[in-house]
Amino acid sequence: AVLLGGVLPVIALVEEFLFRAAAVGAASSLTGGAWALAAVSSLAFALGHGAQGRAGVAVTGALGFVLAAGFILSGSFLVVVVAHYVVNALEFLVHERLGLPDPIWS
Repeated sequence: AVLLGGVLPVIALVEEFLFRAAAVGAASSLTGGAWALAAVSSLAFALGHGAQGRAGVAVTGALGFVLAAGFILSGSFLVVVVAHYVVNALEFLVHERLGLPDPIWS
């Protein structure tokens, strides 16, 4: 309950602020290259999840780009925070239901 209601929302908020709002939103207002910044921020997001192994890095990179695209197209920080939280919560619930080790929440 603490993880779902406390930790995961904070992780989603912080990561979306860093990798989408700051790295894509604020930086693109200076450079005008939102899509290029989306690619770079997605790579950084993926590498930041390196403890999850190669597959985790690949999936996280793809998710990062999808979230960046959602941010660019919607212009909404809230949309990507909620989407990020839902992905993390579903991953946690699936792991728990299947009795798998907890994913690394970083």
